[in-house]
Amino acid sequence: LGVPTGGNLELVWFKDGVLTGKTGSSIEVDQPGNYFVAVKDGNLYSRPSNSSMVTFGGGTNRIPLDEKDIKVNGTPIANFNSFCKGSSLYLTVDNQQVGVTYTWYNGNNVITNTNPFIVPDNQNGIMLRLVATDNSGALCPAETNQVENNISSVAPVAATLLGDSWVCSGQTVRLTASGADQATSFEWFKDGSLLFTGANNYLEVSSAGSYTVRYSQSGGCMSNLSDPFAVNVQGAPVIDWDQFVTQVNTTSTYTFSVKSTGSSVPTAYTWSFTATGTMGIVEDLTKVIGNSASLTFTGDGTLTLTVSPSNNCGPGSSITKTIATINQDLDPVVISPNSGSYCNAVNFTLSKPASWTQAQWAAFKATNITATLAGNSYSGTLTSD
Repeated sequence: LGVPTGGNLELVWFKDGVLTGKTGSSIEVDQPGNYFVAVKDGNLYSRPSNSSMVTFGGGTNRIPLDEKDIKVNGTPIANFNSFCKGSSLYLTVDNQQVGVTYTWYNGNNVITNTNPFIVPDNQNGIMLRLVATDNSGALCPAETNQVENNISSVAPVAATLLGDSWVCSGQTVRLTASGADQATSFEWFKDGSLLFTGANNYLEVSSAGSYTVRYSQSGGCMSNLSDPFAVNVQGAPVIDWDQFVTQVNTTSTYTFSVKSTGSSVPTAYTWSFTATGTMGIVEDLTKVIGNSASLTFTGDGTLTLTVSPSNNCGPGSSITKTIATINQDLDPVVISPNSGSYCNAVNFTLSKPASWTQAQWAAFKATNITATLAGNSYSGTLTSD
């Protein structure tokens, strides 16, 4: 409670409407009852405050409570005394007991958000309390508290983490706390857990996680946590074919593309080929930089197309695809009429060679022939001899 000033004003306490003889901003009680406080000025009393009903459990023993387990920002409550307006306080209890409720207080006000509790800007002093209550009522409540501490100044501005968001497996990247003015020490966290405390404003990172930092200044004030900075681990990229063909002719352009199949994404691709016979590619593959290429083929034979991925962590495994020209394995076909030279339009039938697959047959196109596919044959009209 706030202590009145001026004259002979004092705070006096009542139990069940009767003066207890106790004065001051806080008292300890050992009897159940309805307690309230009033301001006394000589023989005059103010209106009573709100009242608090105190009850006692049936047990005679208190809940065991070790002060070393009651922590503010990881420090036992008895040893923590640096409070700044607007700063974050992480209020924790180690070795909690089953069936016990632990409640933190800012003076007499319940703290509902303890991770973190933000020190109010309108307070000049603060007293943290922790009350442990047995849910069954078998044990008496226990309390740990501080003496009232002054709130010295305003919390420093939170730092900003800078660095690479990707780290290669087996390597490290450096995260730097920017904007940590007049810092004397830093606390580094990964996924909410404290890693270590040190004087350096940087951290070498080799594993994936969400990293944060806070720092303290010479006066003891600590900044709030920085915004989280996510670091991911990547390795060599892995790819597979996405779009491709295995038979081509020399009159069309075909699209070939690859896709990433792992968490490590490629950032560059190298395209190349080897060939047999006279087969080749019109395009200059050294100028293909993405995961897709439109290619036009020449000659006869087979060609092996290779795509090699890479990223900042190095090259990945190459993949290949073997491609053949359709007309290299042509069997004799039956054309009706079988031979001759015709100046006028003539009907024809072109049958699928026995050695061809359906895919080869579907991809076939006859130069200077207008035809429609019907089963295993083309039928149409010869328009030029």
